[in-house]
Amino acid sequence: MHRLRAALCLIPGLVLFAWLLPLSAQQPPPRLTLRQVFSARGILGPMPGGLEWTPDGRHLSFLERLPSRKHANLYWINAATGKRSLLARHALFAGGPTPDQTYRIHLSEPASLYNAPGYRWSPTGDGILFAADNQVQFYSLRTRIAAGLTRGGGLKFDARLSPNQHWLAYVVHHQLRLQPLSASGGNLKPRGPAVFAAPPRPGIYLGGLDWVYPEELSIKSGYSWSPDSRRLLVLQLNERPVSAFPIENYLPHVAQVFWQKYPQAGDPNPIARLGIYSLRSRRLVWLRLAGDENTYIPRFGWLPDGKTAYALVVNRRQTREQLYFINPQSGRVKRVLAETTPYWIGVEHDLRFFPNGFLWGSDRDGWHHLYFYNLSGNRVRQLTTAPENDALQGVGGGWVYYRATAALPYNTALYRVPLQGGAPQALSRQAGWQSLKLAPGGQRFLETRSDALHPPEFLLRNADGGAERVLQSAPDMRAWRLRAPRFFTLAAADGRTRLWAEMLLPPGFNPKRRYPVIMYQYGGPGAQVVWNRWGGNMLLYDQVLARQGFIVFMIDNRSSTAYSTLPQRALIQGHFGPIEKADQEAAARWLQAQPYVNPQRIGIWGWSFGGYMTTLEMTTTRGLWHAAVAVAPVVDWRDYDTIYTERYMGLPQANPRGYHDSSSINYAASLHGKFLLCQGTSDDNVHFQNSVQFIQALIQARLPFQLMIFPLKTHHIGGPADQTYIFRRMDRFWLHQLK
Repeated sequence: MHRLRAALCLIPGLVLFAWLLPLSAQQPPPRLTLRQVFSARGILGPMPGGLEWTPDGRHLSFLERLPSRKHANLYWINAATGKRSLLARHALFAGGPTPDQTYRIHLSEPASLYNAPGYRWSPTGDGILFAADNQVQFYSLRTRIAAGLTRGGGLKFDARLSPNQHWLAYVVHHQLRLQPLSASGGNLKPRGPAVFAAPPRPGIYLGGLDWVYPEELSIKSGYSWSPDSRRLLVLQLNERPVSAFPIENYLPHVAQVFWQKYPQAGDPNPIARLGIYSLRSRRLVWLRLAGDENTYIPRFGWLPDGKTAYALVVNRRQTREQLYFINPQSGRVKRVLAETTPYWIGVEHDLRFFPNGFLWGSDRDGWHHLYFYNLSGNRVRQLTTAPENDALQGVGGGWVYYRATAALPYNTALYRVPLQGGAPQALSRQAGWQSLKLAPGGQRFLETRSDALHPPEFLLRNADGGAERVLQSAPDMRAWRLRAPRFFTLAAADGRTRLWAEMLLPPGFNPKRRYPVIMYQYGGPGAQVVWNRWGGNMLLYDQVLARQGFIVFMIDNRSSTAYSTLPQRALIQGHFGPIEKADQEAAARWLQAQPYVNPQRIGIWGWSFGGYMTTLEMTTTRGLWHAAVAVAPVVDWRDYDTIYTERYMGLPQANPRGYHDSSSINYAASLHGKFLLCQGTSDDNVHFQNSVQFIQALIQARLPFQLMIFPLKTHHIGGPADQTYIFRRMDRFWLHQLK
């Protein structure tokens, strides 16, 4: 076994003894304010974004902000020589995509960090696609000229050139449209009118994605080009059965309403089916995959030779997945592999195909591992075997690259293992958090790494992990004197399971004093928060709280850890709340018992699932938390979407008791302590409906609470002004209630 887990056996008392000592007096660091943290400029300085390898794997392109931080230029770096060159100035992207008259708040509100549109390399690497003035543009590297490839109104999404670059596919008004192209002097230009893959029909999305598929299945596109550029595999989503949810904009004189198609737990889903569109015949032929209207099609595409397509089909309960191969000429479908679990299927991006087989991820032994199968669907070998949940990072050069937890499960590490089987090789050189982006051909990769004190740095490394050169070093944070968090284990509510916790102490900590504590939580299945990594603005917010004299604490419950097996995480199956809450309660009781903690001044907060946990804890537990903040909480799981909720809870029709007991609305009359509720009115993820229902229950119970509403803001309440405002509001709340 190439990694050890002895650290899980650490005794908290031994760990704490070394660090609960007064710190020597130091010169105070520069003042860190919430305005600085959440401003558009931030405190880190320019960071590269939009990192993409060119198709030949020789260059890495990236966006970098100008000193004004309002715009970004596009650069690329030669991976072999390290030479950096300007590809395009920010003026190229002027007139980026703007919302049309259709109210799509979840598309228009999240501002790009770089104030520049996304881009995509052409298949041959001779230019890039991007959007400007609501049209798809092609920027030629040869001529350094951008030319429009589309016409007409409507936002254009998911634009992709065919492999031979004779066609452009894009989505407008949820419909796949195809534009023939011609090449001249290094430029691409339209050749004839664009055509729809099928006549548009109201409520039928063809090639365009709805809300729930990208959100919960991480699907990135609704169509796939064949390698020979002759066909497209196209996903259709029939949204007609799906309920429409109103998202209101009350700011203008005449209020606006956007009707969002959003399937709530137990209600009808979009009906999915796949078709193959032939550019030669201009016909779309529908495929007959096993299943019914309640199945999902989260992955589909083509094998390398282009002679076979594939589709992954998952049942609505998400307990069975089936892989099909498709003959694109005859439309015949063959089932290659099926896998069933008594828990749930976690659809990942780890399907990769080769001339002689494919890569398959599975939780069959409790851990998520990677396996190699031949094209007949027979398992050839297991590639990863350590007791960890491995995450695929890339495949190339005969190697499979993946990330797993290291010896201490709040750190991650990068590894690679031969596709033909063999011992894994460690690629990481230091503790913290790592990820990689493998170049086409697999000769090198971009590593991004950070830890709790150091923002991300970007390294170009060769295939075996040897460092080639630094793309950008981590910003120097020494002047800010950030406090290092302490990691240690505590017992879960069952008294046996060890859970990792993280604690941040105030400067000049004195163990003879009693400090107020702010606990942060998320708690959702498989969503670990205790990591040794750079946490962005949230990490800096914790540093601000520590400087104000708070202890900041977080712990993962049993179902949310990445270092637990699927059966361990599935303890919550059918009933959100009790297991997660019990572990947070056990941690709060441990805190109360510490001599340096004021047991009457412990607060807790969370966002989204963490907001749900907060509402449940403050309505069902007394004597632990004095104050709480819930941001965008789910309060009744019948209000949330089908795919996420039913994966863990089943359908409400089959589990009415579980849904009832998991809803914090049913306990709202028992709310205690000081409580602040925050949410954006245009939240398209956890609808504002949740907060309204909880508010109504509190009014009926005649209970006091505080409320902060953010007009026209979605789930993450984005934008410098609003983020500064909400965290300042929380800051004042903590200072008033806990100090």
